[in-house]
Amino acid sequence: MKKKLKFLTKMLMWLIVLQSTIGLSQTKEQKQKIISSYDLNALQVLQADFKKQKESDKLEVLEYLSRNRIQSRISLPNGGVAELMKIRPDGTPIYILWSRRYSLTLVENDPQSKQIFGFRLFMIA
Repeated sequence: MKKKLKFLTKMLMWLIVLQSTIGLSQTKEQKQKIISSYDLNALQVLQADFKKQKESDKLEVLEYLSRNRIQSRISLPNGGVAELMKIRPDGTPIYILWSRRYSLTLVENDPQSKQIFGFRLFMIA
């Protein structure tokens, strides 16, 4: 009886969420009105700028790796992987960590204090 009540409660919650999502979604006319106000030229410029920045960051990382003779990917003791993604202007490397517990963690390695600062983006239960 208790399991059935729990199941029904979960189903009711999902139905409420589904109904509110459908009920509050935008109509095709509202979407077209929003899209028509986009400045496509500015968006294309932004896209090109981001692409240039990404390529520049990649080249900077490759130079850093060859200069310091380190690998771009490092296996961690917990079974995860750290990958060097960017070098800050002050020379601080920024890594992305994939581990068993967290699907993605960004960390900044501070060589002065020998500490790693990070934050979790997605947590896997």
